[in-house]
Amino acid sequence: MTIIPENFEKIPVSDLPEGKEPNHKIGDLVMIRPGMPEKEHGFYLKEGIGLVVGISAFRFANLEGYSPNPYYLIEYRVKIAGEEECAFVLEHSITTLKTD
Repeated sequence: MTIIPENFEKIPVSDLPEGKEPNHKIGDLVMIRPGMPEKEHGFYLKEGIGLVVGISAFRFANLEGYSPNPYYLIEYRVKIAGEEECAFVLEHSITTLKTD
């Protein structure tokens, strides 16, 4: 069964509620690890290192009675090292790399 939200919208990152702010910022060097840690890796995204070049936020709500509370997604636009194109990566699939 697929649950389709009644409302899905792109919102300004500044409109995210407290506690839902992005964990990474533009300019962060990140490691992409596709998929969710407890699930299998995504099929469309390869592991790699890249630079965060953009951040988008989305809000969706009213999941056909499943939950009246809104959910928020953070999506990062990441310029992959050695690639011409950028990847769009959800927050759970990247970690910030420490640099000295």
